[in-house]
Amino acid sequence: GHMEGPLDTPSRIQAALEIARNGFASSINLYREHVDKRTLALLATALETNTTVTAVNLASSATGDDGAKALCRALQRNGTVKTLDLGSNAIGDSGIAALASAMRSHPTLTSLDLGGNTFGSAGIKKLASVLSSPSSHLSSLDLCGIALGAEGAAHLAHALAGGGSLRSLSLGRCNLREHGAKYMHDILVASHPALQTLDL
Repeated sequence: GHMEGPLDTPSRIQAALEIARNGFASSINLYREHVDKRTLALLATALETNTTVTAVNLASSATGDDGAKALCRALQRNGTVKTLDLGSNAIGDSGIAALASAMRSHPTLTSLDLGGNTFGSAGIKKLASVLSSPSSHLSSLDLCGIALGAEGAAHLAHALAGGGSLRSLSLGRCNLREHGAKYMHDILVASHPALQTLDL
């Protein structure tokens, strides 16, 4: 028989678009694909009405702030995505601000990976406001490699003290230094007893 080779880039992207449009699978994986603006816009539009996809992996796909904003529009209408991986995509504070507002009202998003992006304390502040929101269902957040700084750490700690649904928080490689890491650990564990996993 004819051996199928690994999917080349256009067909991987094509397959993702087909899934988003026709709903015959539950996950979309474009990890390390270069997804251009046009493709991302098509994907986002399809996801608005998709009811089967629960996991979207766009890590290292060069989405940037524009891509994050396009996905936000999808998230505002989509009601089934549970896991979203946007790691290492050069998403800055404006992209995170848009994501935060989309997440606030998303009924099913429980896991978000934003590790290795370029946003700073302004983005963290926006995320923090979502974490303490009673309408957020987020239980797992990965911020590995984000330059939190003392200000960002304080925003997170303050947000989690307000309760919320977060159970797992990854802050590896965040340059917290020893004092910062200990402060984060003590404050988070004391203020948010529901936190089961804290990776510093």
